[in-house]
Amino acid sequence: MFVDSLEQTENSVLFTPLPIYHVGAMHIVGNLSLHAGCTAHLMSSFSPEQYFQQAAQAGATFSIILGPMAAIIDKRTETVPEHQLDLIYCPPAPPDLERFESRFNVNVTYQGYGMTEICPIPARAEMLPGKSIGAMGRPAEWTEYGVVDQDDRLLPPGEVGEMVFRPLIPHSMIREYYKDPEITVDSFRNCMFHTGDLAFYDEDGVVTFVGRQKDRMRRRGEMVGATEVEIPVLSLPSIAEAAAYGVPSELGEEDIKLDIVATEAVDLPELRAWCEENLPPYMVPRYIEQRNGFPKTPSERIEKYKLKEDALNRPEVFDFEGTK
Repeated sequence: MFVDSLEQTENSVLFTPLPIYHVGAMHIVGNLSLHAGCTAHLMSSFSPEQYFQQAAQAGATFSIILGPMAAIIDKRTETVPEHQLDLIYCPPAPPDLERFESRFNVNVTYQGYGMTEICPIPARAEMLPGKSIGAMGRPAEWTEYGVVDQDDRLLPPGEVGEMVFRPLIPHSMIREYYKDPEITVDSFRNCMFHTGDLAFYDEDGVVTFVGRQKDRMRRRGEMVGATEVEIPVLSLPSIAEAAAYGVPSELGEEDIKLDIVATEAVDLPELRAWCEENLPPYMVPRYIEQRNGFPKTPSERIEKYKLKEDALNRPEVFDFEGTK
C-alpha cells in the first residue's frame, strides 16, 4: 500500500528518527524500503535541531515524522541546510503547514491513519483534495470501520464518536494485549477494535480526526479537545511545545491547565490575556505553567499522565482564577 500511495522507487532514500519498534519506522520505512528496493536510514534518536542536517547527510528524499516532531523542528531549526528531501509523511499535519512547507522547501503528506495495534495501516497515505487539514482519508479496503457512541451504536456521517475497526484479512492486527485480559476484552468488545480516537466521517467516507478520548476535557458543560487549546497557542513564535489537560475542579467538572515549553521566558499573565482574546471562554486555561521540558515517549509524544501527577502542586503554577 505505501509503495503505491507514497510513490517510492529504488532510487529513493528513506529517513526517520522514529524508533524501530514504532509502527511508523517498522512498517512504513522498514517495509516500504524492502518493497521499493531502496535505502533506509534509521536514526538512533530524535534531534530537532539536527533533523534536516542529518537528512542532508543521508541524502534522504523521503522521511516520516509525527506532527508534534514537525512543530519542534520548526521552532528549533535556526538555519536550513541544502537537502534533497522532497516528501515528508507527517500525520497529523504541522500546526502551520504552509509555513513548514515553504520554509523547508518540502511537500508534506498528512492524510492517513495507523497505530501499532492495527497493521497493515488501515487508511492510505494519500492526499484527497477538498478535505480539511484534519482529514485522514478513506479506510483501506481490507478493513471494516465505523464511528460509535458510548454505547457502541454506529453513528451517521458528521457525528463525532470513537473510531472502531475490524480487519477483513486474518492475522492482520494484534490478537490481544500481552498478559492484560481486561484491556483486551474492553478494546475488542462487540467484535470491533476500539481505537480510543475520536473522529467523524463525511458522505464520501473520508474520516476526520478530532482528538484522543483521554485528551477530552469537560468544562462549563462543554467538551474541549486538548488540540483546540494547544494548536492556537503553538502559533505564538516563542512557544515551542504545549500540553493542555484537565485537572479536578472544585465545581465538579474539570479546569484546564496549560503547560508550555518556550524558547524564552514568557509573561504568563500576557499569555493568559492572549488566550482570553483568541479562545472561547470555556477553553481559556485556568492554570498555566512554563516548564523546562516535557516527559515524552521515544516517539516524542508528551506523557500527559506524568504531568498530571503534580499538576497543581508546583510553585511555578499560575492560577488565574484563584491565587498563585
